[in-house]
Amino acid sequence: MRYETTTTLGPAEALEQAERFFAGEFGLVVRQHDPRAIGFEGGGGHVVVAVTSEQPTTLDLQTREWDEPVQEFMQQLPR
Repeated sequence: MRYETTTTLGPAEALEQAERFFAGEFGLVVRQHDPRAIGFEGGGGHVVVAVTSEQPTTLDLQTREWDEPVQEFMQQLPR
């Protein structure tokens, strides 16, 4: 599934928050990390969070098997 959301966080802050949420809270393994995207794997699925634009920061989120946590992550981002 693919999702898109915006946040008032800067790109680096948004990706750091994604890492804390998915790797910290859910124990997913970071498989990709660069200034514009971070990808996680685990539990038979994956999550990729990519910055597609700035001001406001727009995130493209792709997932397999992690839809509910992705929706929870999007809801907790500052708007």
